[in-house]
Formats: sequence, structure tokens, C-alpha cells
Amino acid sequence: MTDEHSEASKLLEAALEQMDGIIQGAKFDFPTPTPEDRVEERLVSSESEKESLRLEVSLLNTRIHKQNERIKELESLLRERDAEIEGKNSRSEGSNSYLTNQISELDRIKTEYQLNQLKLTSQIAQLKKENYDLRQKNLNPLHFNQKETNDGSKSNESSPDIPENVINNNHIVHRVISPQDDMDRSIQLPPKGIKKILGKMKRSNSGSHLEDSPNLNDTRQPFRRGGIRATVGGRLEGKIASTTLPSIANQLLSRKPFMEWNVDTLCVWMETLGLSMYNNEIRKCIVDGKNFSSLNINEYEAKLGMKNPLHRKKVYLALSARVDVTKNDTQGQLDNQWVLRWLDDVGLPQYKEIFLECKIDGRVLNMLTIDDLFYMKISNQLHHLSLKRGIQVLRLANFDPNCLARRSAFKGDKVIQDDPEAVSLWSNFRVMEWLKQVDLSEYSPNLRGSGIHGGIFIYESRFDDEVLASILSIPSSKTLLRRHLSIRFKELVGKEVMQEKRISKSEFQPLTPTTKAKFPSRVTAGQFSLKRKKSKSLFDYDDLLCPFTKSNNIKT
Repeated sequence: MTDEHSEASKLLEAALEQMDGIIQGAKFDFPTPTPEDRVEERLVSSESEKESLRLEVSLLNTRIHKQNERIKELESLLRERDAEIEGKNSRSEGSNSYLTNQISELDRIKTEYQLNQLKLTSQIAQLKKENYDLRQKNLNPLHFNQKETNDGSKSNESSPDIPENVINNNHIVHRVISPQDDMDRSIQLPPKGIKKILGKMKRSNSGSHLEDSPNLNDTRQPFRRGGIRATVGGRLEGKIASTTLPSIANQLLSRKPFMEWNVDTLCVWMETLGLSMYNNEIRKCIVDGKNFSSLNINEYEAKLGMKNPLHRKKVYLALSARVDVTKNDTQGQLDNQWVLRWLDDVGLPQYKEIFLECKIDGRVLNMLTIDDLFYMKISNQLHHLSLKRGIQVLRLANFDPNCLARRSAFKGDKVIQDDPEAVSLWSNFRVMEWLKQVDLSEYSPNLRGSGIHGGIFIYESRFDDEVLASILSIPSSKTLLRRHLSIRFKELVGKEVMQEKRISKSEFQPLTPTTKAKFPSRVTAGQFSLKRKKSKSLFDYDDLLCPFTKSNNIKT
């Protein structure tokens, strides 16, 4: 304690002396610290600096580590992006090469098609020129004999073989031989030639050779230029396929009895029926027409693979018409395309696809059964009745393809008022037109797809004005509109028809647009509409959708 006090006093004295020196202008120096004090201070400061540097180094190491990890992540992302870009580039190159190949393939096919068209056109022109030359020379057996006699050659020498050469080129030319010889040669004509001709008619866009087809046997017709242009062949394809082609095929197939047909002719016949998908099985299992006609209806599925019962029915009916030539076959003139148009007339266009799949023609339509409709998934009772009465109208008109009325008949500026018999021929379009005439045009679109036509107006006893109002979706609250429709409907069908409808109304359940048809409760052979019976007929006529009765004017 005394030491500290003495040291403080010394310092005080020194300070006073310094003050005195300053006052007196004398210089006074403080005592410098000893070297030991400086070393300690430096050690302390260096230790603190060392610690701070350690902290900074650790912080920097941490940051460097994080930056390295971030760099690694970015490098991995960069590699993934590069891989994706390379994959996309490779795929784009592959797609570009595929598109290039497809374009080149299409160009090649187009070129081949054009070459084939040119070849076919040149063949047709050559054939016409040969026919023209033959007609100009008036080639016939007498002409050949006279010419050969005048030249000093043998009179019994055979005629030139130009027609045979033309036939060997798979073309049909005008015959220049006697009728008996023509019959013999037509029997020996290779059916492959017929099939190839029909195939060319289907594939070619040129219509000029089809124009002359119905007159193949007419040797007097001169060669004509400027026929149907080749460029309009595509637009006439549907019309030619439905009219000219079947008539030509029927002319060719009618040259020999069905029993004498060979396999190739049978395949051509199946093509005219639209059932060429069974030709491979026919070639495997069938020898000739006699062998084909010996098959019963059940063997069509076992031997020919016809699983569709309507295909079997179509073949059987067409075969019966071919074998029994004395039978009236007016419905056979109506092909599948006509039946599809008829569906529009009866107001059932929604069933076109299934009718096309089943290849329904006039014969099959005439012999449809309720089982057939359920097989085609047609279950609406009103649609059943629509088809039934539509078939009845066709029978009464002897299957006239132009019997239905699609527009109003006019006398001057006035619409002719149709009687009930004429109303029965109304199509769905004509009924819609009648609605417009009776000031109900806003409801006419509701008839599309309803199955309403004139036949169901007249011949269906369950159909009346109330059912029509329901189909048109006229609310029951609009009594004036319903009364107006009832009056017009009764005026249209007549008193006798309305009286029959009133009498039979109590015998049946009310008909509605959504009523479902009941599947027949009788026992049938699966879904087959053609059944084996003890009688000679393979058909159960009582099962037909539209049975044969005296009112149909059809003989049973």
C-alpha cells in the first residue's frame, strides 16, 4: 500500500514538474515503457488477432464448402439439361427422317398410281381402237369365209384369233361369232377375267369404259369419243357402283346356270352381294355351284365362317333366287345402298351403320324377323313398328324403288290433297313438310330419327294423334295445339282409318316413344332367324317382323 502511494506521489511530482517545465518552456519527456510491457501487449494482441483469423478461416471454409456443393448441383443440372437437349435433338432427327421417308413413300405410291392410271387408259384406248377396227371390217363368219375364198385359201379355215387375244388380255370385246359359238365361248370364259374386269371397274377413276359396259354385246354401236371424263369418275363412283356394276355382273353371271358355276364365278357372285370377305373359305371348301347349293343354312357358319346370321340369310335368299328363276324376285333389285337410303325415308337413319355391317338388301329386308332386330340392337317398339309398316308399304308397291313420296304434289299453284292410300307412301321428309303446311313447323325437327312415315300413319292401329303429339314433344298443357294437331291428323288419314284405330285401341297397351319391345318368349335356336323345320321351308313365317297376310297382297 505504501508502495502504491509512493508511486502515485512520484507520478504526481513528475506531472507537476512537467507542468512547470511547460510553463517555463522546458522540455520534459515521459519515461518510456519498459520492453517487457510491450512484449506482453504484443502477445495479447497477437493472440486476439489469431483467434479472429481462426474465426474468419472457419467462416471462409464453410462458405467454400457450400459454394462447392452449389457448384456440384449446378453441374449435375447442366448435365441433365444437356442430356435432355440431346434426346430431343435425336427424337426430332428421328421424326424428321420418318416424315421424310413417309413423304417419299407417298410420292412413290402416287407416282405408281398415276402410271397405273396411264396404263389403264392406254389399254382402254387400245381396246376401243381394236373394237373399232373389227367393226369397220364387219368381222363375222361369212365375211371370213368369203375373204378366204377370194384369196384362194381354205374355206373351212378357222377365223382369226383376235377376239381370243383380247380375252387373254383380261378384257371383254364385242363377239364376232355365231350365237351358238358365242354361248359355248361364254361358258368357257375364264372367271378370273370377269373378276379382274370387275376389280378394275371398282378401282379405276375413269368412267369412259363403264359407260360402254352395258352394251358389251352390241356390235353395231360405233366407236365414240368424248364420253365421260376421267376426272369425274370419283364423283360418279357411288352411282356407278350401285347401278352399272351390279347390272354388268348379273349379265355375266346369268350366262350359265348356278349349278355349273366354278369357284371363281362364285367369288364374283359373293362380291356382288358385298360378302367378299368369305371368298377365301369358299375357295378352300367349295368346288362348284352344285356343291355350294347342297349346303344347308347351318353349314354356312361351320364351313364358310359366316357367324353373322343376316349374312347367312342373305346368301340363302340370293341362292334361292338364282336357283328358282321362275320366282318373282322384285325385292332382289334393291341392294344394300338402296336400303340405307330407305332408312332415311322411314326416319331411322341412326341404324345405317348396323344395316351396312349386316349387308341388308331388299330380300333380307322382306324377311326380317324380330330376332334379327334384337341382333342388330334395335329394341324400341315404335322403331319395330316403323320398319314393319315400311316393309308392308314396299310389298304393296311390289318393291318399286321409287314408290315413296318425298315432296308434295302440285297442280298449278295448289297442293294436291292426298287420299289415305297416297298418304301411306309418304316418307319422313314428306310428313315433316305436312307439319309445316298445318302451321306446326317449329315441331317438325322432332321427327328426325323418330321412325315416322306415311305407312305407320295408315296401317298401324296403335298409332294415333296422341302418340304423334308425344313424339313432337308438344306439352300436354298446350291443349289448343294438341286439338289442332288431332283435327288435322283425322282429316289426313280419313274416317275409316280412325274408326279402325278406335276399335283396336282397347286391345293393345298405349304406345309411347320410349316403349321397349319385348323379346320373343318362344324357344329359338340362339339368335338365328333361320331355323330348321320339319317342313320344306327353312323360314318360320310366323316369326317375321311383317308376316305375310292377305292385306299385304303377297302370296304365301
